[in-house]
Amino acid sequence: MKETMQSLNYKRLAIVYCITKFHQYIYSKRVQILSYHRPLEHLNSLVKHSSRLARYSLILQNYDIECKYVRGCEQMADALTRMYE
Repeated sequence: MKETMQSLNYKRLAIVYCITKFHQYIYSKRVQILSYHRPLEHLNSLVKHSSRLARYSLILQNYDIECKYVRGCEQMADALTRMYE
């Protein structure tokens, strides 16, 4: 369970890092994040659980972000890494 939560925190941190890194390109635009990790859909609703999530939520409030779940077999990147010969 602990390893799962740690990987979830790393994925949330990656989203926050990318959003702040590309601020000049995505500010005031709608951003859709496609992920195979279903808990990321509820990124903003988990604020009460820890101060780290509250900080992430404060950063992400400035952007119009929608996290959407996509099954792993339906992702384009996954399909490209598993090309058939």
